[in-house]
Amino acid sequence: MTVRNVRSLRFATVLLVNLKTVRAYCAVKPEHEKLVKDVSTRLLAVATSPKDYEWPPLFLVIDKEEVNAFAVSLPPKDKTKRVPGIGITGAMMEKVVNGDADLLAMLLA
Repeated sequence: MTVRNVRSLRFATVLLVNLKTVRAYCAVKPEHEKLVKDVSTRLLAVATSPKDYEWPPLFLVIDKEEVNAFAVSLPPKDKTKRVPGIGITGAMMEKVVNGDADLLAMLLA
């Protein structure tokens, strides 16, 4: 990991911790879903599939009033592989990402 990546990761961590208390209502917008789809497609093009997980992961924009992004490992559908999921709230898309594909890529990666 490069120094720049470490700094970006620290920035993202501090940003998420500081924004945890921010409340802002924002419904899911079609442009948010399109941006997540476009960015996740770019990320998946350079990602490797982990052997113990279904692939590709689920990417969801969630209608929540809190500013948040998170990753989960869902129970397996077929009892053998877990399902990765990445969620980002509409409020995070509106208040933080604000159409910036590079910032969204950093949050989703």
